[in-house]
Amino acid sequence: MRKSSFRAAAIAAFLLPLAAAEGAGRADLGEVGSYMSRMLQNGHFSRPPFSEMSQRFLDEYLSLLDPQREFFLQSDVDVFRKDYGTQLSKMLLTNKGPQAAEAIHAVYQKRVEARIAEAEAILEGPEPDFSKDEYIRADRRKEAWPKDEAQASLIWGQRVKEAWLNEKVRREQSAKDAKEKGRPDPLAKVASAASMVSLHYTRLRNEVRDEIEPAEITGLLYSAVAQSYDPHSDYLADLEMDRFKDDLRNQVVGIGVELFAEEEGATRVTGIVIGGPADRQGALKPDDRILGVDPDGAHGPKGLVSVMFMPDDKVADLVRGKDGTPVTLKVEHNGTPAKEELIEIVRGKMDIKTSLASATIIQTKTDSDESCRLGIITLPSFYVDFDGKKDGCAADVEQLLRRLRNENIDGLILDLRMNGGGSLPEVQRVAGLFLGESPVVQVRDSVGKIKVLNSGMREPVYGGPMIVLTDKNSASASEILAGALQDTNRAVIVGQSSTFGKGTVQQTLSIASTMPFFSSSSMAGTLKLTIQKFYRPSGSSTQNKGVVPDIILPNASDAEEIGEAYLDHPLPHDMIRPAPELRAYDRKMLFIPHLKELSQARVNASKDFAWLVQDAAETRTKLRENRISLNADLRRKELEDFNAREKARDADRKPRFAAIEAKDKLAMTFYQLTLDDVAEGKPLVAEDPGKFSSRYLRSAPEKAGESDSSPAWPSSLDLQERESLMILRDMVSTERNARMAGLLKQASR
Repeated sequence: MRKSSFRAAAIAAFLLPLAAAEGAGRADLGEVGSYMSRMLQNGHFSRPPFSEMSQRFLDEYLSLLDPQREFFLQSDVDVFRKDYGTQLSKMLLTNKGPQAAEAIHAVYQKRVEARIAEAEAILEGPEPDFSKDEYIRADRRKEAWPKDEAQASLIWGQRVKEAWLNEKVRREQSAKDAKEKGRPDPLAKVASAASMVSLHYTRLRNEVRDEIEPAEITGLLYSAVAQSYDPHSDYLADLEMDRFKDDLRNQVVGIGVELFAEEEGATRVTGIVIGGPADRQGALKPDDRILGVDPDGAHGPKGLVSVMFMPDDKVADLVRGKDGTPVTLKVEHNGTPAKEELIEIVRGKMDIKTSLASATIIQTKTDSDESCRLGIITLPSFYVDFDGKKDGCAADVEQLLRRLRNENIDGLILDLRMNGGGSLPEVQRVAGLFLGESPVVQVRDSVGKIKVLNSGMREPVYGGPMIVLTDKNSASASEILAGALQDTNRAVIVGQSSTFGKGTVQQTLSIASTMPFFSSSSMAGTLKLTIQKFYRPSGSSTQNKGVVPDIILPNASDAEEIGEAYLDHPLPHDMIRPAPELRAYDRKMLFIPHLKELSQARVNASKDFAWLVQDAAETRTKLRENRISLNADLRRKELEDFNAREKARDADRKPRFAAIEAKDKLAMTFYQLTLDDVAEGKPLVAEDPGKFSSRYLRSAPEKAGESDSSPAWPSSLDLQERESLMILRDMVSTERNARMAGLLKQASR
């Protein structure tokens, strides 16, 4: 079971790894585990007794391998607990970690192979009886392990049956929708329902067989050991560390494609980066299917590697490489399935421009018909360049902010939704752009030493009305920024019920740097270690609780278990004293009660927000019930009811959204500003906001029958973004009125 990707939501700080002492050959995996264990013992923030952690290490490893408790038997777990439940910590310290990892994984692989064989036997047989009143658990993470082989087969058989039923009902609905719309059914020529489900298990088998390398098996155990301390400590193999760096620097060396692993086995090209190596070479097109990759070009030692049923992240690893080196792809072009071609593309270094800071200016009017120019800065992550060769996000945001200021914006939204965090120094600098000299965050280490980290900026770049837009995926550095702006009363925070709730700081440490000089230390990996907790200037930790917005907007995902508190082994929430230098603006000057009243009236009158509340309530019910029916009639009824409701909503939305869009065209003018636009000094040019994303990525056109019939949000403004603009417009108008009445004094702290 491959580790799940946590991206930068698991990061609050990134510090460069220590220099590694390279030995003559690859590091001994047992020795790596021993030194990593000592680093955890001595460096982790909480420092629980390592000798007492064996059972937790084991449980975490089993959960990483079999999170749904559908492969291991209770008898397997009993043996593991007998052999390793009290000994695993000692084995790790004495270089025997790989022995435990491989022994447990061998049982896991055996169980997976047996379950997949059972699945294939079921799928090759007659269609099951879907008329019974049967249910299965939707989520088995908290269930007991199967007590024996008979119960395991029963549980597994029911899950295969559910997958079969799901595919069967999906096909029926696809055919029905196609007939209603007078379009061809996209699933009509696809393999049978049983065959399609079987392909899923083929992919699973390949993934497990692909993980039989000792380094990957042992690396998963080491990740389990680190994550037993807290959710954000982790062991990263060199390849994972490279991905980690790429994420934080928003830069990658590759060919510039987006990939998707198809059920049928191939990897489909879903998008091509405009101006990237693949785009410049010209032979590869969106919707082409990649069947094989030679990572060394046409003359490499590995030769062409089949990527059929390979996870798309592993395909991406094969495609990536060193700048200026060739990679060869075996491609089946869209529309010519019988024709295959070898395409050689030279890799290049690219910024992931869709993940860089960007801005939008909206020219509109207030309710009193006064001209109003609003700015939006979207910041997907707090990215940084480790080599110092290019600007981090703070410099990028400053460029955009100065341009927006020169364009005379009256108010600003900083959109931190889906921003999982990143560099701690970068968030300090970004905060300074709005606060000037001010405490931004406090950090406390394992011995209780507290340090106040300031912005480092003497004067703010922007001091006007401001909203910060957040959601449950705003984590770590995003929470630092939102918390600092809330504590200083500098901005109104708007968004979901809370942010993610991550309040810990990690440091990355090269394990090789701690190993003896004479040891082989190549590819020893990196330990991402939680070393500090951070606190808002007010002294409250964001850990588990997150940042609660001043104005909360409904969201369908409010019911979902998203956040630190839902992860395993989170550190507790606590508080410290406020930062001595904390000086806040007058909170009354944010006019929050007035803005909240106006917003609540709009939300209460909105059908779309009401539907989000309804959806969240239904999700809570489903999560509480935690069951899925195996009755075809009931499943059809559920799907029909869902589709009928969505069609009714769409029918209501289409004329309403069209009217809003028409009104927007009269009342709003949209201008997009990228970093390239600012650097080149381009003048503002009015654009259709629906086309903003097409600047950087070339995607395949939608096929007949595949497009979503739901109307797009008017002017590409989703519910939360549109309401935030309305709140900001109210804020600008209220501040103007207060200033005219002489009620608004010069802001001071």
